[in-house]
Amino acid sequence: MKAMVRKVIAYTKVLLKTKTAYKAELVMSLLSFPVYLGVLYFLWTHVYVQTSMPMGFESLMVYYSLIYFFGAIIPGRNIFSLFENGIRRGGLAAQMLRPLNLLAQMVSRPLSSAVFNMVAMLPILVAALWFFSFVPSIVNVLVSAWLIAIAFFIAFFLFCAFAALAFWLERSRGLLNALQSLVKAFAGTIVPLSFLPGWFQDASVYLPFRFMASVPANAFLGNVPLSEVLTLSVIGIFWVVVTYSFAVWVLGKGLKRYTGYGV
Repeated sequence: MKAMVRKVIAYTKVLLKTKTAYKAELVMSLLSFPVYLGVLYFLWTHVYVQTSMPMGFESLMVYYSLIYFFGAIIPGRNIFSLFENGIRRGGLAAQMLRPLNLLAQMVSRPLSSAVFNMVAMLPILVAALWFFSFVPSIVNVLVSAWLIAIAFFIAFFLFCAFAALAFWLERSRGLLNALQSLVKAFAGTIVPLSFLPGWFQDASVYLPFRFMASVPANAFLGNVPLSEVLTLSVIGIFWVVVTYSFAVWVLGKGLKRYTGYGV
């Protein structure tokens, strides 16, 4: 286990060096953050003039700042691209010959992206917190970071499982779009879950998607009592185990088909 962790870390370092080589992509990613916040700022300023909301305006802007920041850390569409390219172009066969198992290789890429994006975008997040006069407590930051770590693996294993369906499907983009729509709706990335009807909020409790945005963002904002952190952690880890088991099962079936018959 320790040897595999060392290999993953070493592979991640190599991928991080690759990420830093694309400076134009980095600049565009950094510029998109304040543009995104600017659009939402003017949109919600108009909305708040017209009606009252269950969350203060400054808190809402901090919420969206966190959602963008977390979205740059948590894996998603890129997992589909890795699988599709590997299967369709034959790169998967070469990956299977490496000393790391396929999931360990796959997690290295989004992990390197998460570290890179976190470091690059952290100053912008801090500037947004300053602009909206929000100072989080150290405890809330640590709880949010822990929940984001859980969310990373839930998202990774979930997207891996659905991406592995490319072993059977000619095109899996429809699945990607459907999954992303579910994530956006039930994670609270479009609007906070507290803005939505009660039945929708109740449904989100039984799904893993809220851990990918709403739960860690509300923990950062101080809206999650410390008495609930343990319960949320247990539920989150439960979803990590479920999505991991699902990903391993689908991937195992798919690899047998890939090596036995070709795709």
